[in-house]
Amino acid sequence: YLSFPFDSKSTVSIDKSKFVSIQNKKFNLNGKLFYPVTINYVVGMQSDKNTLWPCPYIGYNPNAKFQFTTKDSSLMQLKADMDLIKEMGFNSVRLTSIGEESIDNVLTGKLSVGAKIGNLRDTTIELSNDENYKKYFGAIAQLLDVVDKAGLKAVLLTRMSVDVKSTEVNLKKLTQYFRNDTTIMAYDLFNEPLYFDGPERDKKVVYKTVKRWAGIAKRNAPNQLITIGLAGIREVFEWDPAILDVDFISIHPYQYEPEQVRNEMYWYANYIKKPWIIGETAIPADNDSISYDTQALFAHKTLKQAYDCGAIGYSWWQYKDVEWHSYHANFVGGLHFEKGKKKKKKKK
Repeated sequence: YLSFPFDSKSTVSIDKSKFVSIQNKKFNLNGKLFYPVTINYVVGMQSDKNTLWPCPYIGYNPNAKFQFTTKDSSLMQLKADMDLIKEMGFNSVRLTSIGEESIDNVLTGKLSVGAKIGNLRDTTIELSNDENYKKYFGAIAQLLDVVDKAGLKAVLLTRMSVDVKSTEVNLKKLTQYFRNDTTIMAYDLFNEPLYFDGPERDKKVVYKTVKRWAGIAKRNAPNQLITIGLAGIREVFEWDPAILDVDFISIHPYQYEPEQVRNEMYWYANYIKKPWIIGETAIPADNDSISYDTQALFAHKTLKQAYDCGAIGYSWWQYKDVEWHSYHANFVGGLHFEKGKKKKKKKK
């Protein structure tokens, strides 16, 4: 167990109203109701011999090559993206990848994070000493500073594991370090257990595990919220939202059948008693087989349905189109892949 030092801001007096909280089953910020309209944003990291910094996901660029490979230029590109997200009408971002450490060895609990050295090669930073943690958390802090200056709040996705106890040590370090950062709306502890938690779990194991995770987070960051992203209704057989000790539930419904998403929301409204949000949703559109108008209409309808069914927030997956070798995955971005511009309907 590493003795990672507390954040240098630990003694600063914090105005709790600046944190996003839940009051009467609604989000509250600065003494007012807050309805998160969120976009998911994949964050990468770059490195040189001495430091580590955040950057836009390499896959947001054509041919999967970075446009910018220095720290200052990468941060400027992040700033441009966050400013555009704010301009598009979002008030928050769900930050993925950068907070999801790799579990290199389940038996030893060895954790690491990956980064790119320009467009040349990959590198791995093992989270085995205080110096590497300092670089890693420093990169996340730089990202959060950019998000904050754009006027956005953040949900930070992490990677917990029922079977790897070092992820709990990592959660303690993370929440200790960032506990005074009012940019963080919530930690999303685990993404879609239905797909990414291997063995079948007894509900008692899930209940006790999540309760333990919640205890770690709340002891170290009492003013920040926690959630878990569930794939949908089928999670109820193991990661049942009724037994999860989190502040709110995040649900990820996708449209594989007509009106599937809106019908699922009706189920959430009737059977989920905790506050809940839509943490991911989308349909693909390339403006050929499926028009951008159809995609926009889906967004408007599901946002309204979420609100009408009692969701206290709504999130779109994701910021930009990508090349992930699947139509459904490639074309769900808010921005066009090659042009990096807002999607617009075809001129008639």
